[in-house]
Amino acid sequence: MPQLMVSLDGRGGARTERTGLRELSRHGHLDELHRWVDAVPREKAREHGCAALVHGDRIHARINRIGPFGAPRFVPDSRAHLRLAHRDVRLTLGFAFPFRTEGRLFPRLVFHDWVSETLDRARRG
Repeated sequence: MPQLMVSLDGRGGARTERTGLRELSRHGHLDELHRWVDAVPREKAREHGCAALVHGDRIHARINRIGPFGAPRFVPDSRAHLRLAHRDVRLTLGFAFPFRTEGRLFPRLVFHDWVSETLDRARRG
């Protein structure tokens, strides 16, 4: 699962951009992600009002690779983590939801039924 930064503008539009480990490392040492993960969406929220950092649960495995070996990249993520920030709120909100993968050679995400139902309800308003 790629690392994404999602930011909202005041007109109801959303912008999604991929965020690499190099950009994330500007906020602190990558091996201490849990200490500074809130700073990333908070910085974007100052510009855009609301922002979220999205990443998989195996981000630590990708950071802590040792040489050509280390954490295998073929083991897929099993949870999506979100860290949300708003310009007017000091604290950030974080949550995660599980998903499955199907296929070994070309794995694809398969969300539980309740995830798509929840997103459909949110779209309808």
